[in-house]
Amino acid sequence: EWNVLQAMLRRAAHVVEASFVAVSTGVLGVVVLTSLEFVKMFGEASSSGLNGFTARDGACMGLWTTWVAPPVALVFYFVFRAAAITEKCNRVPALVNSWMLTDRHIDLEKQYVVQYIMHSA
Repeated sequence: EWNVLQAMLRRAAHVVEASFVAVSTGVLGVVVLTSLEFVKMFGEASSSGLNGFTARDGACMGLWTTWVAPPVALVFYFVFRAAAITEKCNRVPALVNSWMLTDRHIDLEKQYVVQYIMHSA
């Protein structure tokens, strides 16, 4: 039944919500700290008059990049998957409306179900 499906989806969303917020906040912190580190490196290189970075700066930048990339990719993956699920849920009323369950041209019961699905969010 539609009510059971709704209840399961709401419960799953409620359970996942806290971890999604925690991971997103962590990634935001990592991105902010990485940006500050890059600004600091660029500021030190320009103030000392060096034309390039030292080997230590390159190794540090590579380490920061490999440390930052996986969590950022994970958050983008979560957001895109959530958007894909939302898009699929938006198509459910049209799918239900396309079912031919009876020989009648206008099926009021089916229209009630479609209206219920559309307004139950």
